[in-house]
Amino acid sequence: MRPRRRLAPRPSKRRSATPSLDDIQAVVRNHHPDADTSLIQHAHDEAARWHAGQTRRSGDPFLTHCLAVAAIVVDIGMPAPVICAALLHDVDDSPCPPARVSEHFGQEKLI
Repeated sequence: MRPRRRLAPRPSKRRSATPSLDDIQAVVRNHHPDADTSLIQHAHDEAARWHAGQTRRSGDPFLTHCLAVAAIVVDIGMPAPVICAALLHDVDDSPCPPARVSEHFGQEKLI
């Protein structure tokens, strides 16, 4: 199988458009003024811990992908538990023990 040719070359220097945790929390507060964003902070910290040192093919830290996914669900007005799931959706590709996420973010803690 012959590798596909890219339509455009990958830019060597690009500006990051990745949202920050502060950006995400600000939008959450806009959609859900009474939301407790401490759970989102905790999910971000866990994702950052387990993805530390991992990079994407672009060279960006892997956490940028988790933040981008979280920004998508925040933009459509999803509640904090869904945002946490977005931040944590790839920790199974890290050294994180499988039971850790359910111990810290089990259903009873997200509702």
